[in-house]
Amino acid sequence: MPRPQNNRGPRPQGRPNNSGAPRRNNNNNRPPQTAPKPKPKDDDGEGEIELTDVRLDEIKPERTSGTPLLLNGNRARAIWLKTSSDPVRALHEIRAARLFRFALYRTGGEYLPIRTVRLISEAEASGVLVGDLAVDAGIVSKQDAMRMADWSGGCVSVVKGGRLGVYGAEIAGAQLGLWRVLSRLGIEYLSADRFKVPESSPRSLADFTDVCLPKTVLRTTSERCGINSELRGLIHWGHVFDNHAVGANPETSVLSGDSLGYIVGVEEFSETHPEFFAQQADGKRLGRGTAPGLTQFCWSCEGLVRIVAERYVEIMRKCPEQKLFWLAPGDGGNRYCKCDRCKALGSTSDGMVSFGNRVAAETAKAFPDNRLYMYSYVDPPYPPTKVERMHPNLKMGYCIYPEATWPSAMIWDHPANARGFEALDGWRKLVPDIGCEAYYQQCGEWMTHWPGYDCDFKMARDFASQPVPSFITYRFGMTPRHRNGGISQCSSFCDLLCYVMPRIEGNPNEDPIALSHAYISAQYGVAAVPMQAYFDLSFAEPKRRDWVQRCEQHLNGFITPGYAAKALGHL
Repeated sequence: MPRPQNNRGPRPQGRPNNSGAPRRNNNNNRPPQTAPKPKPKDDDGEGEIELTDVRLDEIKPERTSGTPLLLNGNRARAIWLKTSSDPVRALHEIRAARLFRFALYRTGGEYLPIRTVRLISEAEASGVLVGDLAVDAGIVSKQDAMRMADWSGGCVSVVKGGRLGVYGAEIAGAQLGLWRVLSRLGIEYLSADRFKVPESSPRSLADFTDVCLPKTVLRTTSERCGINSELRGLIHWGHVFDNHAVGANPETSVLSGDSLGYIVGVEEFSETHPEFFAQQADGKRLGRGTAPGLTQFCWSCEGLVRIVAERYVEIMRKCPEQKLFWLAPGDGGNRYCKCDRCKALGSTSDGMVSFGNRVAAETAKAFPDNRLYMYSYVDPPYPPTKVERMHPNLKMGYCIYPEATWPSAMIWDHPANARGFEALDGWRKLVPDIGCEAYYQQCGEWMTHWPGYDCDFKMARDFASQPVPSFITYRFGMTPRHRNGGISQCSSFCDLLCYVMPRIEGNPNEDPIALSHAYISAQYGVAAVPMQAYFDLSFAEPKRRDWVQRCEQHLNGFITPGYAAKALGHL
């Protein structure tokens, strides 16, 4: 099964990897730019260019006037950030500020400059304060800010006097807070660079306080629908999982979801440490020729724990803006290790989680605030039978995917999914905050959408309704495809899912049907009536016909002449 891959692919052997250098934050204290310095050519004949001391100068748009943002009648003059030594907070706050300004501007608003200051006294009396400045000014109370603990995903937004203050927890709480402010203004991101524009001309906010502790802490997607994710109420996947191999593996720069095979590659270790890799049924270990994304490992190998922990510490040191790191074995089923020592660990889930616990215990010594993330997948769909606890620095996701447990990706509570619910309940006893690895839009059928809306919103509501907030929803494959290629997200209702799901994950009591109707009305304009009829028809059809089909399964017959005639009849 395909998983998100990097765009660069494996690097040639021996080619140096410079991708892991700490990323420079956007602020006003940039050093001057210097000319590119050519580097000597490698043996393969390819040249490289190294850039040092780069300065990026922002070019303002031609139009800077527009509808002002009024805060208790006071015109906002700028968006203010506080100079921060924390690269994580600085990265997400500047991203939040830029997207907020972009949304205001693209919907006819005034272009607000973004300023970075050290002290609140340097900021003007009317404007938007993001992060610590909002607390320094007394707009956001210290008590509310303290509630936004790391890994809570929470945010607080307050208008008081002529200022709007937004404060958020890591990771990306500031983005969530400003997204909620945009919704309060009537500005909603519908699809690529398309907004719902507020009906009233003044963009006006009066005194309010909005505290949000979402029921799903991190709400992200694969890169396939990552465009301006924060304006959808999501978190861009690159800010959550954009691991870099840096010096750990010189053959690869950016890791995919199947990360471990890139950290410890068979090409590097198959000769010197074949015991690192999974023993197959024929007694042989995986070796040369195994793709990084398909590489699986011997969970009982202590030497593997040491080298993996060392390399993740190296990655964490080189990427201080990251706080969450994928620790994931390769794709595919039945490649797990079958050696006697791994069998003694218990089930496939026992082996995977025990390995993750040992690696997390080592990385926590150097980076106690960072987290590793694993997910149950094809081979370990059922919970461990011997592991009794998870290391605090190891987070888990549960895949709604394996055919043996989740044969229906169209009807969430279908009897065919009974084993999936049993497995999920078992995992939740060990990991109360277990996240959701959700699979969408991967049917190979000739259709213009994947008609699993019933399954989609009920899945989101199930995870958001648990007593302990779900750690993450990672959506994979939100762009549909069929045998001849992809289909636009707009026509396939993928954008509708991006609109609805974060709202349900923030508040499981939201009405998903009303949300879908509101989106269709705003997105399709004069075509809203036939598109609504088409939506209602298509997403009712699986239940009407008791259609059981999982993502990636090529099961023909869903679109019949009768179904097509009904669909065309709405046009």
